[in-house]
Amino acid sequence: MKKYLPVSGIAAVSIMIGLVQWFSLHHLHGEIARLEQDASTPGGISDRARSRSIGATSVATASADPEGDFRKFVLTGLTGPSKNIIAGKEDRFRTLLKQLDPDTLYQALVKLGKDPRFTGMEYMVLRYYQEIQPRGAVEVALKLPDQLPQNSNRQGMGYLFYLWSAKEPTAALEWVRAHESQLHPEARDGMFRDAYLRQMQNDSRQAFANILADERLVNNETGKEIGATMGNPQQVRACFQTMDCLSADPGKVSAIAQIRAGVVDMLVPLFEHQSFTVASGVIDECLTAEEKMAFYASCNHFKSIPDPVKWADWLVKFEPPPAADPTTATQHPLVTRLQAWAKEDPNTAGAWLDRMPGGPLKDQASAAYNEGLSRRAATSTAE
Repeated sequence: MKKYLPVSGIAAVSIMIGLVQWFSLHHLHGEIARLEQDASTPGGISDRARSRSIGATSVATASADPEGDFRKFVLTGLTGPSKNIIAGKEDRFRTLLKQLDPDTLYQALVKLGKDPRFTGMEYMVLRYYQEIQPRGAVEVALKLPDQLPQNSNRQGMGYLFYLWSAKEPTAALEWVRAHESQLHPEARDGMFRDAYLRQMQNDSRQAFANILADERLVNNETGKEIGATMGNPQQVRACFQTMDCLSADPGKVSAIAQIRAGVVDMLVPLFEHQSFTVASGVIDECLTAEEKMAFYASCNHFKSIPDPVKWADWLVKFEPPPAADPTTATQHPLVTRLQAWAKEDPNTAGAWLDRMPGGPLKDQASAAYNEGLSRRAATSTAE
């Protein structure tokens, strides 16, 4: 499985692809950045956006024909040179949206969809509506499968659900359970996984119970999703303690092993949110020697490895588990790291290696360092 980009980056790309033919790219970039910032704040709307919306609502009067007024607003915007329906009129756009219930908004989008100039704009409208009615935005998207395909997690409808689950995790989980038969399998599994990930933050036991009860989610990918979202030491400890307890049941050992391997593979974000001492301490506390070997292997080639010198100091203290077959023993993770480090920053890596005490491990690390230098030189020559 590929390494995950921040959710906001995935969403931005998907929006740009769908709307590029109608929007000014410069304005769209600014709008999406603002929306992502709004989505990350408690309640979903930034203070700036909230103050504008409140101000607009306080002076607005209820429309006699809210659906008609909304469509008129959109069509008027489509006649402009930029085809940007909200440029300079965001307050009015939000005010009109607030007057629409989900069914009425759906009817408006269906009618607007008959105009080719509106093609691809449904998702942009629903991203704004998500700030007003998170559930409603998802339910409207469910009725528009042609405009918002469901076959990709955390894009289109999947991302609307992801945002909703952050605000109302229990309601979102109940909804996807009630509607799973109407969802594309990939989107359905992604929504369940997102709902359980939200649950994992507060109740890891219940989250694991839900995951294990759904064989579609018992896999390495689910584990990777869990690992990638944990930047809190308490969450990591609770997660591994729960997996340890569940593994005591012989009937759950295999399922937990699949998930656990994925979690181990994606714990790097822990180092982005905590000091090196705290993060490395959690890894030492929670992972077995075999799991630490796997974790190091997944990290050692990262160019942005956290604090390379401290990382090497940490690795040199590690004692790999004995290999069942000595002829197939895996290299010490320090050896792998030195080869990659020599290619990235040979001066720092060389200075660290000079300070390393002599012995068989240093001999192996020195050979790996020299191999890294050779590969660096070959790459420079090829360029």
